[in-house]
Amino acid sequence: MTETLVGTLREHPEVTFFLVLGIGYVLGKLKLGGFTLGAVTGTLLAGVALGQLGLRVSGEVKQAFFLLFLFSIGFRTGPQFFRGLRSGGLQQAALSVIIAITGLIVAYAVSRLFGYDAGTAAGLIAGALTESATIGTASDAITRLGLPDADATAMINRIPVAFAVTYLIGVVVAAWFLAQGAPRLMGINLEEECRRYERDMQGPDDGDARRRQVDWRAYDVLPGSRLAGQRVRDLEELVRDARLFVERMRRDNAIIEPTATTILQPFDRMAVVGRRELLVTRMDEHTLGILEVDDSDLLDIPADTLDVVVTASDLDGWTLADLANEDFARSVFVRRIARSGTTIPVFPGTELQNGDVVTLVGPTRSVAEATARIGVPDRATDVSDMVLVAFGIVAGAFVGLPALMVGGLEIGLSLSVGVLVGGLTCGWLRSKWPHRAGAARGRRGGRPLGVPHAPGRAARRVRGGGNRDAGACGHSGVGQELRAHARIRCLLRRG
Repeated sequence: MTETLVGTLREHPEVTFFLVLGIGYVLGKLKLGGFTLGAVTGTLLAGVALGQLGLRVSGEVKQAFFLLFLFSIGFRTGPQFFRGLRSGGLQQAALSVIIAITGLIVAYAVSRLFGYDAGTAAGLIAGALTESATIGTASDAITRLGLPDADATAMINRIPVAFAVTYLIGVVVAAWFLAQGAPRLMGINLEEECRRYERDMQGPDDGDARRRQVDWRAYDVLPGSRLAGQRVRDLEELVRDARLFVERMRRDNAIIEPTATTILQPFDRMAVVGRRELLVTRMDEHTLGILEVDDSDLLDIPADTLDVVVTASDLDGWTLADLANEDFARSVFVRRIARSGTTIPVFPGTELQNGDVVTLVGPTRSVAEATARIGVPDRATDVSDMVLVAFGIVAGAFVGLPALMVGGLEIGLSLSVGVLVGGLTCGWLRSKWPHRAGAARGRRGGRPLGVPHAPGRAARRVRGGGNRDAGACGHSGVGQELRAHARIRCLLRRG
């Protein structure tokens, strides 16, 4: 039966492809203590194992998927790559050169010592540096050596085998060195340094990031209140560091939209928006002469959660603390920031970069004003822009394929590097013109094809404030939850 199964897989390599993929993802989920192999390593090991049975997949299929992989990596990191070229890029480039040259010298020395051929040596350096692009570059180089087809094919087939064997070691050793070895060499306590960095980024009294929730609450201005006779701007300046804003007011049973110069009067009722813990501590009833009340109509404020791609070049490098002082940021809060598909911490010291996807939360009008200033909405889509992907790969290929002959040595970028450059360029173009450059990704979160991402959501309108996790707007039932909480607080106060 085994021979029949193997024979079937040999006759249908397309089935073999999906079998390797399935086994690889299963292996990737296995845990070895606190360590998991991951999908990439699992798939590599599965491919090596099934390859021992003589199963083969068309070289064209392998190359096509490899080019898609390279393009997606370039697309994902394009904005940060070009940004690094103009700000601190020299240090990063120098570090890259040092690592590449060191890895090449060590791999060459080991290959000469143990008598490895060019294919095995290429797989060794690719796996040790966990650099998949080396596979394509080495394969192109071998095909141009003028060797007999059989010898070139055998040599190219050894590349992924050596890569799979050394990749896992490269990942584990690199992770250990960064977490344990390097801190010891530098004489620092990595855990304490991380805590210090977090404190510096948070700023004073920023609180626990996990508890940041945006809330709407209603307050009556009592007779004799210190706020009576003051402008709305004066109240907001009084709690400026807490970022609390008056969004609505009820005066003489009429709901109005206050301006910064609106004068507060006794018996006015205010709808104040801000982080819940700061509303509790800063809107002190005794100090300010106010009373929290339940007013469902006043708190029924249209609000949005909207994902926005940062495109404003003049805001590139600004921290959230800097943006908080701008007029367009009034009543707007940041729930999430995704960079290259990866969620990054939301601290006052966090810098925004072009291409970041920022989730804004707040009243609909305020979110619209902030969006117009910092970028464009990032609407949800389940469709990859295959026009961008296809022509990006083709353009990159035409850039990488030409080569110069210097003394019998062919010098060029190669097909693989060219496609990678095409991905970098397309990713950068999308960060500048998101709607014109298209989106080579899946649903939300900045994910290029084949690159994992953190899930999110696009714009969603709700009515009523309330318990919004980290500032995110909830569904319409949130307004009912808010009103229920307000009634409970008022009943407890009366009791």
